[in-house]
Amino acid sequence: WLPFVVAMLIGVHFIPYVWIYESKSYGLLSVGTVFVTSVCGILFAEKGFTVIPLSVTVVYLLTFISLLIENKKADHYQQKSA
Repeated sequence: WLPFVVAMLIGVHFIPYVWIYESKSYGLLSVGTVFVTSVCGILFAEKGFTVIPLSVTVVYLLTFISLLIENKKADHYQQKSA
């Protein structure tokens, strides 16, 4: 249960970032982490110390890519308006 609980807590603590930074990527991170952790925790409970960290890593990687895209769009918008 330890990887499940830790991943859930880490995932949920990113929810305020959605409002603070007005970023959909942090919503993806929060919801994605909780969803993936729940599914993996239920289906692969006996291998939780391996499966949950690997699956959460995939969610973090997708969020990283999404944040890069958001920042490029914001930078492009700022350059146009300047």
